[in-house]
Amino acid sequence: MTRWTDLAKLLAKNKPCILLNDNHQRLLVTLSLWARVRIVYGQQEDFDTLTRKHVAELTECNYCVSKPNDSIELTELKDTKQYTPWRQSFEKYLRYQLNEDGVPLSYVVRSTTPPDTFSNLMEELCYLLPVDMSDANFRRDSNVVFALLDQQVTAPIAQPHFINKKNHKDQDGRAVFLTLNNFLEGANARARRITEAEDALQKLVWNFSPNFTPEAFTSTYMKHLNTLEQNGVIWDDFRKIRTMRHSILPNNPEIVSKNAWINNLKEKLEEKQQEWTFEQAVQHFNEKGRQHCKKGKRGISGINRKKGRGNKSKKGRGEPTEDNANDLGPNASAQKQKDRGFKNNGEPKKGHH
Repeated sequence: MTRWTDLAKLLAKNKPCILLNDNHQRLLVTLSLWARVRIVYGQQEDFDTLTRKHVAELTECNYCVSKPNDSIELTELKDTKQYTPWRQSFEKYLRYQLNEDGVPLSYVVRSTTPPDTFSNLMEELCYLLPVDMSDANFRRDSNVVFALLDQQVTAPIAQPHFINKKNHKDQDGRAVFLTLNNFLEGANARARRITEAEDALQKLVWNFSPNFTPEAFTSTYMKHLNTLEQNGVIWDDFRKIRTMRHSILPNNPEIVSKNAWINNLKEKLEEKQQEWTFEQAVQHFNEKGRQHCKKGKRGISGINRKKGRGNKSKKGRGEPTEDNANDLGPNASAQKQKDRGFKNNGEPKKGHH
């Protein structure tokens, strides 16, 4: 018995040195998170059921938060149509930004309702932390998120959410994020998309531009109609054709007057809008547009040429104009004098006085 006691004392004096590798560190972090979750739940008795197999499973499926291989850069939200990919990128960025307690800032913008299952212990811990401005730690982290949102969200339609006096005073990043998300993706998003599509259709104009072909016009027109239909607003063919007819050169009377086929096209659409389907109207418009587009370009360029004519037509006729008369003296070049009816010595030729 004495020998075993002496051996135990000897072993106690020679404590082995253990080098922790990355796997050991992850294991300790995992066990620490697991213990914190159980303490919050009041389930300390679960410690007695922790087996080696359980530890191995925890180590395999849970990792501590680490920086990604590729750096994640924040991008500005300039267009609300890009909100969904921007939001995903913003949340991913927050997952790799740790607060002073080592918890990802993504918990600030987490959803109100937790998922049925958690992918790891860190995600579960994020849903256990309070998201109330009365908590000092959350208030600190929410202010950081507010500053990021205020810097990155530059779309004009989203700016009113930062003007909110309470959100601006408290710098509540969570409140701003949830309000913005509800406006752009939630229940209010449908009304916003409908309004944007209807405004776009009212402002859409086919202006006979060579960079905006009839096919490009009808394609853009149909894209906005599809947005309306996806949000439950269905236009009948009569309204589609009538709106398209009103969008054809409404503010260019000069071009219309020089191109009678445009008036004929609009009259044809008006005549057939009760009979045709929208697809028939689009087909007719595209065909007529292709036939006359080149001709229309020549007509427009002819208008511009007429506007640009001045004293240019007098040049080459041997008739000096007021603008160039002073240049046709003895000091003018010989070729210029010859072209304007002068001899090489500066004297006028016969018949030119």
